[in-house]
Amino acid sequence: MTDARARWFLRGYGTAVYIFLYTPIVMLIVLSFNDTNSITLPWGGFTLRWYRALAENQSLFVSLKNSLTLGLITALLSTVIGALAAFAFRSRFRGQVAAMRVLLLPFVIPGLTIGVALLLLFHALGVRPGLLTTTLVAHVGFTLPYVFVLISTRLHRFDESLEEAAMDLGADEITTFWQVTFPLIRPGIVGSALFAFTLSFDEFIRTLFTIGNDNTLPIQIWSTLGSMVSPELNAIATLIVAASFALVIVGELLRRRER
Repeated sequence: MTDARARWFLRGYGTAVYIFLYTPIVMLIVLSFNDTNSITLPWGGFTLRWYRALAENQSLFVSLKNSLTLGLITALLSTVIGALAAFAFRSRFRGQVAAMRVLLLPFVIPGLTIGVALLLLFHALGVRPGLLTTTLVAHVGFTLPYVFVLISTRLHRFDESLEEAAMDLGADEITTFWQVTFPLIRPGIVGSALFAFTLSFDEFIRTLFTIGNDNTLPIQIWSTLGSMVSPELNAIATLIVAASFALVIVGELLRRRER
């Protein structure tokens, strides 16, 4: 196969993969404007009534508020704890390898196993399930390894001679951190926080076992699917896709600004 044919083959293959991945999302967005009670085709005309119905659905708005609150607090706690852990691992200490393996263990344990284990643990401790208690603990434990890896990667590529130069010029450790270290690793911290928020917002399995009487948006959508299938689900999914694209754009703008 010549180079030209290989390039055309790879381009075609890449295009096919993108079509396979994004066609369902495009169809979902289109069907959110479909004037029919079915969530699928045939097309019945253009309408905004499913978005108007969504605006009147108080249970969805409550679950959305819960997801946003939980995601923001999870992102904050995970970023702070993960950043501190990443800085701690810059220095050698006894048991470092074992501590690293324990910290990264949630990567390889299935979410279902962790959800059941947390449910049994909280029950044994007599802790009542709740959004900002048991579920928050579950989400922080889930997102923390990702934040730690992302910030550690940023620190691994960090030139420590810059800190040494700042202290040689008379800056103390706190000034060096805020004036030299933090500005250079800030993109990694912001990216980690956004990633932790996204993971928390989408998490279902661990939430299902620890949520109690509250609802997050994924739990609300799942319970709605069990009783009725409404095009309102297409509308809320479209809004989530739009918000996800907005986060990607904001992250890209921040990255370019930092560069």
